[in-house]
Amino acid sequence: MSEESQIRILIRPEPTELERQAIIKAMEQLWPSEPIQKLSTRWRFSGRWWSKQTDWEIDSKRWQ
Repeated sequence: MSEESQIRILIRPEPTELERQAIIKAMEQLWPSEPIQKLSTRWRFSGRWWSKQTDWEIDSKRWQ
């Protein structure tokens, strides 16, 4: 497994060095890795769909 990994594995009975390498290699291939999340650079509309659309000219005339 990678050096970044924090998983500690104890194998009993103690395997030989070749067996240990084979077990670790198999675990690297079979262990589910976290998918790399790509950040979207697509522009998103920041308005809220539930907000009321107001016509500011009409709205300002109401208060006069």
